[in-house]
Amino acid sequence: KKRDAIANAFQEYKRTCAELLWDRYGCAEHWAKIDVRASGGWGTKVKKRLKARYPIAEFNVIRARMDPNNIMASEALTKLFSSGD
Repeated sequence: KKRDAIANAFQEYKRTCAELLWDRYGCAEHWAKIDVRASGGWGTKVKKRLKARYPIAEFNVIRARMDPNNIMASEALTKLFSSGD
């Protein structure tokens, strides 16, 4: 329960920062800290922000070449870095 409380408090803090600061100051969280499941309805918004900031298409080409069997992939990363919105 304590871990859930901490996780929920962090998500609320992150949501507040995202709403008030990220666009204003060009902030971005580290891609490994993005929890698409916890992001509610803004998963698409996260993907758009990543695509605007990073060369996702090039990343996916390199990712496919370096990890052709998707051993290092996860469902969350696959959704986050997919080519569709």
